[in-house]
Amino acid sequence: MMGWLIWRAWIGLGFGAETCMEAPTSASLGAMGSLLQKLKELKGPPTIHQLMADLSILQDRLEKLSKVRDPSLTVKYWMKDVREISYDMEDCIDFLVNADAGAKMGWDDTISGFLTLVKEANERWSIYNLDADAGSSPTNMVVHNHLPTVFSKVVDPVGMDGPRNKLRGWMAEDEDENLKVLCILGAEGIGKTKLAELLWRELEGKFECRAFVQTAKKPDIRMILRNILSQVRPLQPVVPCAVTNLIDDVKNHLKNRRYFIVIDDLWAPSVWDVVRHAFPVNNCGSRIITTTKVDEVALACCVYNPQYIFKMKALSVDESKKLLISRTFGSGEHPGQFHKVTQEIARKCGGSPLAIIIMGSLLAIQHETVQNLEDRLKYWQYVENFLCNNLRVNATSDEILKQVLNLCYNSLPCCLKTCLLYLSVYPDNYILLKEDLVNQ
Repeated sequence: MMGWLIWRAWIGLGFGAETCMEAPTSASLGAMGSLLQKLKELKGPPTIHQLMADLSILQDRLEKLSKVRDPSLTVKYWMKDVREISYDMEDCIDFLVNADAGAKMGWDDTISGFLTLVKEANERWSIYNLDADAGSSPTNMVVHNHLPTVFSKVVDPVGMDGPRNKLRGWMAEDEDENLKVLCILGAEGIGKTKLAELLWRELEGKFECRAFVQTAKKPDIRMILRNILSQVRPLQPVVPCAVTNLIDDVKNHLKNRRYFIVIDDLWAPSVWDVVRHAFPVNNCGSRIITTTKVDEVALACCVYNPQYIFKMKALSVDESKKLLISRTFGSGEHPGQFHKVTQEIARKCGGSPLAIIIMGSLLAIQHETVQNLEDRLKYWQYVENFLCNNLRVNATSDEILKQVLNLCYNSLPCCLKTCLLYLSVYPDNYILLKEDLVNQ
């Protein structure tokens, strides 16, 4: 899921509050990040000092409101107006810096005009009583740059033993028979990829060739085949060519070899109808595992034997609670005051391992960075109320994941929110360079 990839990408980038620097232009603060600095460097009329003072107040208020979870329409409109003011001011200053003397003759009037706009925005803050909104949300979670204990915890899979044994048994049946295709079917975030990964790691060394590839809702067939070929034939470079040539290359290489291929997150039967031609039907005991949330895709994949479709089930409430505690506290003590709220948060995650792990990661950061036990419990209760208020009874897995990721995103500092928004410019499953993202 893209949301989870974004969350992991943030961790991989190594950003944190201690090293955060607000971008010159951001989604939450507009051009405030660079505007004051530009004004400091200008030699303008005396009123510029008053403008900078009023602008500093405005910036501080905008930052406070950017941390409000679920802001009202009034707050949203006020923030939008302030950002528009910052954009207009920045455009004007950039123009005046490079303009000739004639264009700068109206400099005093320009500064006076902006001073009026900024004062009016600050007055609306008081009129709308936005100070109450700024203090209405619980204190934002402190996100630190160094999170070794939180994100180095190895969480034992919960509820995977039965499914893994079942699939392992299917794979081991009749080892000398022709190619066998298994499919893991289930909702988003239910653990399909994790189950495939467990088998992938466990069976390493039992196959001559292996490949693990992920697809996307709008897949690039050529990229999928190139990825498979690069993994099953790692010592030979993959030359750019047509899909038919890639299919022939993969098929010829695997023809007399025992191979194990995992194709994760298939969305359409048409993708399988093309890719399957690359896999020779030999008698070497080769295996393929596909994962999907679409029944039609599962049936298309297992045309060899439809009985090999494994339907993933959601975790029970007890299993969900066990996973949440493991992800949040590791081997540490689970305070008694947290038992009730932990049970409710686990229940609202609907048995989705992905939602529970994401929620556990968020709570683990808060648990390690907030020392006061009472403040920690207040935050957990806020999380519980957030999920209860934003999730209907019998919410779908997609709805649960959306709200869990909303909560995580809202808990980030402004600079990280801006950084993560830049990820939306990349296509799904696109391999991006950290340096490219940072430069943007």
